[in-house]
Amino acid sequence: MTASASSSPTRQFNRIQGVLLDVIDVFAAAPETKAAAAVLRKSVKVLRYPKAPMAKLQLLNGRDLAKAIGRSPFYVCAMKKAGYVMLYGSKTTQVHALEWLAAHPDFRTTEYAKGWQREHSCRMAALHAP
Repeated sequence: MTASASSSPTRQFNRIQGVLLDVIDVFAAAPETKAAAAVLRKSVKVLRYPKAPMAKLQLLNGRDLAKAIGRSPFYVCAMKKAGYVMLYGSKTTQVHALEWLAAHPDFRTTEYAKGWQREHSCRMAALHAP
């Protein structure tokens, strides 16, 4: 039995994550790449060995994420306005979104909805002005 076969997948994953962080530290040594390295470091630290089924780890856009968590696309927009950051630009995973919601139990869409209504009522008033 080899050393890699005897260690658990979680241990191997953590080892790879550590190597990635070491590489990012070398990348951050140059002043012009320090900001990019900080973003990479944050992304790598967020990675965890998947305990969820692979379906929950697929990259989803806002509309697909809304379907996956049983909410409307409006809800996902409100999450982003409240500080939720999609992991990969415009895509994220269901697990990451649910973790964010668990970390923000007081999140509500009311403030976002009030701003949206205010903005659209102004536009409608401008359209129907004499």
